[in-house]
Amino acid sequence: MNDTAEYDHHDFPSDENKQKELVRVLFEASRDCSDITETRGSVAVKHIQQKRYTDLEFELVLWPLLMSIHDAQAGKCNIPNYNSLGDAQIKAYGYNTYGTFKERFDAVRDALKSSKEIVESIFKDNSFLHRLAWRPK
Repeated sequence: MNDTAEYDHHDFPSDENKQKELVRVLFEASRDCSDITETRGSVAVKHIQQKRYTDLEFELVLWPLLMSIHDAQAGKCNIPNYNSLGDAQIKAYGYNTYGTFKERFDAVRDALKSSKEIVESIFKDNSFLHRLAWRPK
C-alpha cells in the first residue's frame, strides 16, 4: 500500500457505535432514490428499489467502504495496482484532498445518494469502493 502525506482524520470516531452510525448513514444514502442523476427506469435504480441487495450485503460492503474512507483521508491508497506508483503519481491519478474525514465522508455519502450506478458498482467491483473513497468527486 502506498501512503501519501498525512491529512487530518482526527474526527474519525474511535467508538464502534459511532462508526455503526456512519455505516447507517451510508446505508440510507445508498437506498435513497429521491434525488438521483439516473432516470427512474435505469437498471441500477430498479435494483435498489427492488432491494436486490440485502441489508447484510450492504453492511458487508459499507463497513470496508467506511474504513477505506478513513484510510484515504489519512493518505493511504488501498486501490490495487497503485502500490508500485510513487506519491506524486498517485495524486496525479486523481486523489481528492479534503480538510477533514467528515468532508470526505460527506462527499462519498453524497455520491452514493445521487447515483445508484455508484452504489451498484461497490457490489460489482471489489476495488471500486477504494476508488470511491480515494476520489469521491
